[in-house]
Amino acid sequence: MSQRHATAEKNAIQKEVTTSTGPAIEYPVSDLMDNFGLDVGKRVILVTGATGFVGCAVVVALAERLCSRVSSSASSSSASSSSASSSSFTSISTARYASGRTAAEANDVPWEKATSATWCIRATARLNSDLRPLRQALGPDLWRCVQVYYASLEEEKEVRSLYTPNVAMVIHSAAKGGDWGEYDEFYRCNELATQLMVSEAVRLHSKQQEECLSNRLVRFIHVSTVDVYPHKVTPADCDESKVTVSSKNRRYGYTATKARAEEIVLEAVREHALPACIVRPAAVYGAGSYSWGLVEARVMRQGRGFLVNGSRFSSGLVHVRDVAHGVVAALDAPLKRVLGRAYNLADPRADWRTFYDRLAEHLNMPPVRRSFPYWLLYLVALLLEFVWRTFSLECRPLITLFLLRLIGQPQLWPIEAARRDLGWVPREPFEERLREQCDWLKSTGLYLDD
Repeated sequence: MSQRHATAEKNAIQKEVTTSTGPAIEYPVSDLMDNFGLDVGKRVILVTGATGFVGCAVVVALAERLCSRVSSSASSSSASSSSASSSSFTSISTARYASGRTAAEANDVPWEKATSATWCIRATARLNSDLRPLRQALGPDLWRCVQVYYASLEEEKEVRSLYTPNVAMVIHSAAKGGDWGEYDEFYRCNELATQLMVSEAVRLHSKQQEECLSNRLVRFIHVSTVDVYPHKVTPADCDESKVTVSSKNRRYGYTATKARAEEIVLEAVREHALPACIVRPAAVYGAGSYSWGLVEARVMRQGRGFLVNGSRFSSGLVHVRDVAHGVVAALDAPLKRVLGRAYNLADPRADWRTFYDRLAEHLNMPPVRRSFPYWLLYLVALLLEFVWRTFSLECRPLITLFLLRLIGQPQLWPIEAARRDLGWVPREPFEERLREQCDWLKSTGLYLDD
């Protein structure tokens, strides 16, 4: 973006935000950004859902990548160009190319030498979002790489404002998760938002190609979930290239709308040559998670915890930092290798029993020893769902068939495709990272809330 373009945008563009107490209020764009003007003369990586659990980790990983390269370049200015190039990669990107990349393939990725001097991150957040966790995770040094843009992804006008001509990469991680809730809310957050994000990406990509611009949209990463797979297929059989994802089953709003979001992305790949791929994380844990870990700690504290057939089987739990590394790996990989493909991201090393035992140990709670057979819990979940749907109860049942699929059978999601194409394998130590999550839970006291 040129200086003139940025100045004109700052002075001219207005944004309407509807309040509950009165008519719409108009805000200048400068009031709706942190680090306004940071993108002038730079290429932009657009990250949605930056204040969410996964989105925040992705922003941190990207910022570490960009800012560390500036430091590496400065510290190795006396070294040869070849050694400087090899030292510029941070720990996030080391050992990434286990499958082997040629020099010709490397030319396919324009940000091989990207630094915070030439690139910046545009992170989206809702107007009322709490930026403190993101600021704390980044710290003052990494914050200089990030431009926060407040926008609703369910409004076409606001999504279009995100796609300035200098956007080169998009990571769409914003979503609403959960095994229960109103379908319409899942639709707006997952399906509609993705439709608008993809439509604007296609529009920008087509315009850049028509005008033969040197700055082009070169990658669109859609962060999905393994929950899009048909629930009748066991996780071990969910090979990305063999199992077809369908959005026809609307029993669970999350799975249906995330599956439809994938269909939207892949339709854009086929019909408009959008340079896109998909990553599908399994259950994600780590400090800052408001789902896996926090919910279990609350249930265990209330004495309602239980095991399924002893729970001595793989949980598939993957640390949020490993997920972020997987997203960065999908940016690094040659386009021809990942175009239109999906990649499972899971960690087979930890089992559910260990997860529950460590939560109890670190949070000073009695360990869970009550165990029920899968078949019995299946019948209970089936009955609870029937009652909840029949009477339209607002709270969620204690257990659902969706949840039972995740905690009641081995979560051995195949990750060979990610290993082969992205050079990705889970590396974060489970015991250490779970202790960090428990320390976070104790410091916040969130698990003490009923």
